[in-house]
Amino acid sequence: MEAKFDFIRYSNCWEDSENLLKALEIQGRRGASILSAGDNTLAMLLGDPESITAFDINPTQIHLFYLKKAGFEMLSHGDLLALLGIGGTDRSWELFQSLEPVMDPEAFQYFFGHPEFFEKGIVHIGKFERYFQIFRNRWFLCLQQKEKWQSWLSFMMSKHRKSIMTDGSTTGG
Repeated sequence: MEAKFDFIRYSNCWEDSENLLKALEIQGRRGASILSAGDNTLAMLLGDPESITAFDINPTQIHLFYLKKAGFEMLSHGDLLALLGIGGTDRSWELFQSLEPVMDPEAFQYFFGHPEFFEKGIVHIGKFERYFQIFRNRWFLCLQQKEKWQSWLSFMMSKHRKSIMTDGSTTGG
């Protein structure tokens, strides 16, 4: 089974960019970065490197990097947040269209063909981010209800205890 590269896998990076920059000590040096959502690559530029070579096998991730790069170059902080869908999406499409003159043409065409990304919010469209949405919308609500949480925990603990007593396993299942 071949991996597909026709969708955005990550629309955000979750690593701590301050720790990344401290660990890399990149000032005045050359660096390399897998683009992914582009956030670490953009953060690396704050470390004043000689150069950064960024790459990704997934063209949609490269398009996302170009979108964010153009946003950082052209928009105010508030408009950049709005472009990404943080705090609402009512202006995202308009802000995106304003980036056409400075954006990579192929990346612009890709996003122009996906206005639904801006309706949802760019920061929410990655496959990884959808996993968090599933957890939040389906599982977390159950966990918020104390009785259900206690019942689930009690069940898991009894199952775990039973497996230890019957076969010595500590895997809980």
